[in-house]
Amino acid sequence: MDQSQRKILERKTMQFCKELEYSSLTDEQKRIYNAFVYRRSKPYKFEIIDKYDNTIRFVLCTNKLDDGVLHILLKHYQGVGKVNALEIVNFCDIIRKGDVGVSDNKMVYTLQRKGQTFKLVVALKKSKTGTNILKSFYSNR
Repeated sequence: MDQSQRKILERKTMQFCKELEYSSLTDEQKRIYNAFVYRRSKPYKFEIIDKYDNTIRFVLCTNKLDDGVLHILLKHYQGVGKVNALEIVNFCDIIRKGDVGVSDNKMVYTLQRKGQTFKLVVALKKSKTGTNILKSFYSNR
């Protein structure tokens, strides 16, 4: 990551923090918040049951530019396919309530909410540990 990306990331992280009141978040939302703010080297693991009763297991990487936290913050938070902080900490709802499509070794969950389309992309078994990876989360804004 170059210096300009670091500065953008720092600015976006501070804005992300300002948009949310940590004490009012659920435990699940706090885990997502912590991943986006503190970005530890170890990925965050999630297990969510979708509306079809499938258990979806994936990791949220915090240190890769093309996956997860860094990708979402740099590209989609206040950018192309804009999502805000509250939508990000609620991304598990896209899996719980959305429709799923599978193609090119990816599951794409789609949910329509208040005239917006939200998509969450999970790559199938691409990590070193054989775990699915959350690739991206974005909207049609």
